[in-house]
Amino acid sequence: MSVLVVGASGNLGSHIAHRLLQDGHRVRLAHHASPLPDALSGHQNAESVHMDLARPQTLKHAVVGVDTVVFSAGKLFAPNPKKFLPITNTQYVRNMADSAVAAGARRFVLLSFPHVEEGTTPQRL
Repeated sequence: MSVLVVGASGNLGSHIAHRLLQDGHRVRLAHHASPLPDALSGHQNAESVHMDLARPQTLKHAVVGVDTVVFSAGKLFAPNPKKFLPITNTQYVRNMADSAVAAGARRFVLLSFPHVEEGTTPQRL
């Protein structure tokens, strides 16, 4: 199986990518601002791809030929979540999902962080 891990440089994404690689899958490691861990980027079944979730035109090349997209990108422990959550948790996911559908990916796995920001609810960002 070929898997695109969005947020592969983060804590959760890097662990998921590592496990997928251990299990013999081909893994495309999507990252933006943070570098990938050396153990991932040097793996023979791993491919690094730089993209920006805010710019949909940078996503198309990342999803070509993948069966599954695992989305674990997010902004953690940042101040003023009401300013960024509608963008990071809605628009960025939509951008990636639209690109995945257009490329013919069969699965899209969204890993959410519902309790990262204390007191954040759908009614109160």
